[in-house]
Amino acid sequence: MSGISKELARAKQQISKAVESLEEIASMLAEGESPEKGKTKPFLTERDLAEAFGKHLYTIQRWRKEGKLDPYHQQGRTYYWLREDFDRLLEERKNFKK
Repeated sequence: MSGISKELARAKQQISKAVESLEEIASMLAEGESPEKGKTKPFLTERDLAEAFGKHLYTIQRWRKEGKLDPYHQQGRTYYWLREDFDRLLEERKNFKK
């Protein structure tokens, strides 16, 4: 296999994985938009994080730009974080303060 063929095969594989990930994210976002009773959203937005931390939205955006909060996914100008990552972050922060 030539170098170009290998690169093409690798690119196709990466695209396939990306499409699978995006489909999974889209289904999770769809579930989060209309949560069933007692069910929480699997993703959080900057606004959700600002409310949870008790900070201004601009602070969360600054933290993201500084690399303090790495988003899981970006769609347009909207950034998403996994709820499980956020819950883990809060737990670590709570343990750090002890």
